[in-house]
Amino acid sequence: MQVFNKTLYHFHKPYINGNDWQVNDEIVIDENYNSEFITDCLEFYKDYRELIESLVTNKELSIPMLKKVHDLGLSISDIKNVLWIIKREEALEKHRLEYHSDLPSRYHSLWLCDIPQIEHWIFQLDDNSELYKLSVTGNIFVTNDEYIPSSDNGETEVQENIVRYWNPNIIRDTSKDEILFRGRIKILEKLDTEKYRRIAMETLLENVILSDQIDFGKEKSLILN
Repeated sequence: MQVFNKTLYHFHKPYINGNDWQVNDEIVIDENYNSEFITDCLEFYKDYRELIESLVTNKELSIPMLKKVHDLGLSISDIKNVLWIIKREEALEKHRLEYHSDLPSRYHSLWLCDIPQIEHWIFQLDDNSELYKLSVTGNIFVTNDEYIPSSDNGETEVQENIVRYWNPNIIRDTSKDEILFRGRIKILEKLDTEKYRRIAMETLLENVILSDQIDFGKEKSLILN
């Protein structure tokens, strides 16, 4: 879908490629642009390829490799998950090229969201991400985070989710939508990410308390009846 000067939001990772954004900068997002998340995973894999492949094949780790695991501050399952993500992205891209080549590639798109999705994405991304308000002109594709295959999925479910990702249902939890974008952006404002994180946490706690109250009310009703 084509948009013109549409206001959307992006969680930017400034530590990737030393890419520090400035207000009023204009950036072209085309086939030469590499998505921050995928770049991050590929860089990690390149730096720790021997370690990751040893873990996946259950090869006994040497003392230097065990030290690397310790120094990274990550669990072994976290490190294995990087390889899963890379393979997942390869499968998503293969399906796109075969059936939806007109849609933006996850490899070469800027990943955006609108205001209703900020609360969801602020918990999915690391604390170093910075929230920006953008004006975008170009091509967007709206899909949903729920369709991203999980390592817990069986092979059939993985394939079903890949199909859903590129052809999302109209009826879905739109608070988890994500937007792939190709075109030109203008950086309008760097927002207070911590403020949005606090608001999202307060909302989450309010929902947990409300849910507990509802559950307590149901239990009390069952006892009285």
